[in-house]
Amino acid sequence: IENKIAQGINVSEIAILGRRNTDLLEIARALQRKNIPFVMDADQDIFSDIHIQKLLLLFSSIAAVGDDVLLAKAMHIDFLRIMPLDTYKLLQFSKQEKKSLFDTLIDHTGIILETEEKVLSFAHLLSVWKIAAENKPLDDFFIQVIHDSGFRE
Repeated sequence: IENKIAQGINVSEIAILGRRNTDLLEIARALQRKNIPFVMDADQDIFSDIHIQKLLLLFSSIAAVGDDVLLAKAMHIDFLRIMPLDTYKLLQFSKQEKKSLFDTLIDHTGIILETEEKVLSFAHLLSVWKIAAENKPLDDFFIQVIHDSGFRE
């Protein structure tokens, strides 16, 4: 954390997540000793937060590439900026052509989409993220998805 602050990263941009509040107590004491400001929001149920639910849905769709139901739900995540009508068109085309939704994202010749670039980008990112999920440390993969997805915008 000290290194990040020294690199000019704002303290408010740094987060530490823990499974249990007790896991964070020692970290909080260390931050106090170093005079690093922090806020410990231990009473909040992080999984009830709508933003965390969106991330969990996105990570679930990455883990289960090929699951059309998860993929269709993920396509409605607002920070991906895919228009709902485009998702509907792709679902209909997928059903009509009897091919997976993922394959339809990649090849949907003949369909006019308002957010064509976002759809193609999302299809590409799903492949990139799936490879990263299988080959990178979890923290690196997590940061990559947060950065690439537009979640922070």
